[in-house]
Amino acid sequence: MTRPSLARRARTLLPHVVLLAAVLAAWTAVAAADVVSPSYLTPSPLEVWNAFVRANSEHAVGGGVDRIVRG
Repeated sequence: MTRPSLARRARTLLPHVVLLAAVLAAWTAVAAADVVSPSYLTPSPLEVWNAFVRANSEHAVGGGVDRIVRG
């Protein structure tokens, strides 16, 4: 079995990437325009990204390092 060419894989992947970009753009536009009440709308994509970064970077590493060093 041969692998599909790069051009064919790109053509297959492109609609998915475009759809994801369109959904994110619509979500951002609705969140920025305050079209929907904030109590019904999820956080904006930027708020979700910032929460993801905070959750994955703001943690104590001291305890983990100590356990690794001591074995």
